[in-house]
Amino acid sequence: MKKTFIVILFLFDMYSCHINDSSPDYSRIETQFKLYDTTGVEKYYYKYGEKFEMKFTALNNTGTDLSYQYSGPSSIFEIYKSDSLICTSVDGLAWAMVIISATIKEGEQYSNKWIVPNNVGSYQRITLPAGNYKAIVVHSCLFKNYKLPDTKPVYFVVYN
Repeated sequence: MKKTFIVILFLFDMYSCHINDSSPDYSRIETQFKLYDTTGVEKYYYKYGEKFEMKFTALNNTGTDLSYQYSGPSSIFEIYKSDSLICTSVDGLAWAMVIISATIKEGEQYSNKWIVPNNVGSYQRITLPAGNYKAIVVHSCLFKNYKLPDTKPVYFVVYN
């Protein structure tokens, strides 16, 4: 009986060494949120009326392909001044509430961008007045019961 137990324990130990734990290490998703001028140069000071780009990226370094789902835009950009919401990347837009599935392959990145401060749904052209602003990105992507953590806000200035 003792020998049988030892053999079963040995076989169980050998089997467990060969189990492939393919659950992704979500802490290895590298996210980045930056602002760029229209030539692609990263900067945080803009002249009144100047267009610029907000860009969010997520690099998959988890060791496995990541499937995710979202409904509506996968990321929404927002601009605040003195804690008041000024505009978003979805102002004036509407979309069907359809769940979309996609995959980010291992080593590849997902990105989303917005040319600030207008979009196709804007009723009138918005020009940010001179001042200090805060930009944030809100994620709606869900990776198999994992939601991306909040990204740090980015502060920028518009001057005359």
